[in-house]
Amino acid sequence: MKKQLSNWIPFFLLFAVSALVYLPFVRRIGLINDDWYLIFAGKAGGADFYSAVFSSDRPMRAFVMSAAYSLFGDHILLYHLSGFLFRVLSGVCAYWLFQMIWQKNRTANTWLAILFVIYPGFLSQVNPIDYQSQLFSLFLAVLSIALSIKAILTSGWAKILLTALAIVTGIFYLGLVEYFFGLEALRVICIYLLHKDRTFVQRAITTFKQWLPSAIIPSGFMFWRVFIFDSERKATDIGAQLQTLSTSPLLNSFWLGLALFQDSFKAAFLAWGVPLYLFTTGLRIREHLLSFGVAGLIIALIIWGSKHLEDDSRSVDNGWTSASTAAGLASVTLSVLPVIFVNRRLLFEVYSRYALGASLGSAMILVGLLFSISNKRIRDGALAVLVLIAALTHFHNGARAVEKTESFRDFWWQVSWRVPDLQPGSTLVGNYPITAIEEDYFVWGPAALIYNPASTDSTVVKPMVYAIVLNEKNLLGIMQGEETPAIERRGILTEPDLKNVLVLSQPTPFSCVHVMDGNFPTISTYEETEIAAAANYSNIELVNSEAEPHTPPFSIFGAEPEHGWCYTFQAASLAGQRGEWETAAELGNKAWDRDMRPDDKSEWLIFLKAYAHLNQFEEVTKIAKDIKKDAMLTHQVCLSLPTQFSDPDTSPEMQRLLTKIFCESK
Repeated sequence: MKKQLSNWIPFFLLFAVSALVYLPFVRRIGLINDDWYLIFAGKAGGADFYSAVFSSDRPMRAFVMSAAYSLFGDHILLYHLSGFLFRVLSGVCAYWLFQMIWQKNRTANTWLAILFVIYPGFLSQVNPIDYQSQLFSLFLAVLSIALSIKAILTSGWAKILLTALAIVTGIFYLGLVEYFFGLEALRVICIYLLHKDRTFVQRAITTFKQWLPSAIIPSGFMFWRVFIFDSERKATDIGAQLQTLSTSPLLNSFWLGLALFQDSFKAAFLAWGVPLYLFTTGLRIREHLLSFGVAGLIIALIIWGSKHLEDDSRSVDNGWTSASTAAGLASVTLSVLPVIFVNRRLLFEVYSRYALGASLGSAMILVGLLFSISNKRIRDGALAVLVLIAALTHFHNGARAVEKTESFRDFWWQVSWRVPDLQPGSTLVGNYPITAIEEDYFVWGPAALIYNPASTDSTVVKPMVYAIVLNEKNLLGIMQGEETPAIERRGILTEPDLKNVLVLSQPTPFSCVHVMDGNFPTISTYEETEIAAAANYSNIELVNSEAEPHTPPFSIFGAEPEHGWCYTFQAASLAGQRGEWETAAELGNKAWDRDMRPDDKSEWLIFLKAYAHLNQFEEVTKIAKDIKKDAMLTHQVCLSLPTQFSDPDTSPEMQRLLTKIFCESK
């Protein structure tokens, strides 16, 4: 009974450590980046629409995403849990694989599986909807290799069945993620490692013979990818990449080799330090305390695991450590090669996904090196350091994802307070306080999910609103009123109109969202230059101020935030657009009485307009003291007096007071 229980220790350690590393924040992390258009695609076109979404580059991804959306819908937590499950199952398969190769090294195989699963170089685990296919593909890849090894060790009909399963899972994982192609080299390496007691020539010949049934996986995939499939994306078009390489083979090969060395070193070694260095700032005290608690639990697990796995770690090193290190180096290099070949680079901040295929090789290297150390205390200490580095890296990465989620949700809840509805065909220009807008669907995606998650066209999936990324070209197009072509991306059609834009900006985390009125733009001192320029062309008439308000769905945007200053500001801004100045003034009075003050002083201006319009001299004088703490804003108010504060209802006395306060007073 005790022996049976001990057999489950590796799996318990693998699950427990992985849970502590990946699960602390999963309930608080929402949609990020490409998740927005993927969820919209499911809502607007149904699960079957993903076949159109992925037809241009990775058509087999549709099987995974369609199944996931059918099961989970827009319940984000379920995607997190399924992504976590695939990581753990990948580790289980890795443990099984190396137990078949090195049967007496249970301790080493356990830590190899753990380091593989918690590999800190892959930072997109917090983005589980978009990366569901990558996580599932990695699981299938390791499973396929393990099935190949098991088939070699088996005879009869079981051998045929296992080989067939290895081929099917192998073809499917490559169809999901083509840049995992280098993992096919690991299959060959593992077959080679299986035959320890033969000469090199004998091992090579035997390896080739036993690998031949699996050769259909890489050869079949390459034939389909090069000669049959027509990729619309150059980055995934192998034929296009071969043509580029042939234009200057010697020079391109040199740069390819240099990049391969650099990124292999990053994936194998720098992943265990650089991401942690990059992401260790900005945590709140509560999160620091939680990270210490997680670290403490992990240390306790390491001590417990080291004690209970101690007997198995005393097996004689018959060369397996050097074999593991060498095989890991080869696996990392060959896993990175397909990425370099298509002119992509491993950058932990933005392209950490390209390290995922190399994660198993990195774990093999580290375990091989550490278990070559005879001193158990030093070895266990080094393992503990690696596990803690990985845990803290993912903890900080999760905390950053929570911060982004909260910022996104706060932004769009404020928009829903200020904008009851949008005119169909509106083109949005957004500015988030802590997240760069790299694609237009970072903005139109959440807007569509709030205001109309259905397609507005019966023949093609088309959102109700569009967006543009505010770069130099688009800003110039807005200023000149240029036409812009329709965009069809992944089966979704958008038709942005640069002559019909609405600017939504939150300049800083302590600002509210500012819905710009191009007739009378109010520009925060903290505003970006491009947004300030575009604000003059923002069409406030795209806001349907008289419509019934839309409530953001809880499953995506969470619970409604408390009604603090920003709620008051948005309500007053909406009242101002409606011409309900008494309502705006009343909101301002209540905010003042409750000691609410904006950190961004430009948010006083809607109340200043209301008080000026109603000729409330005392209130103007009162809030002017706070406005004048911002010298640039004071100057802006002075310049805007002839346009924004000269309506017929504003008395000459009020206009003189405003001039005295903002233009004459020192």
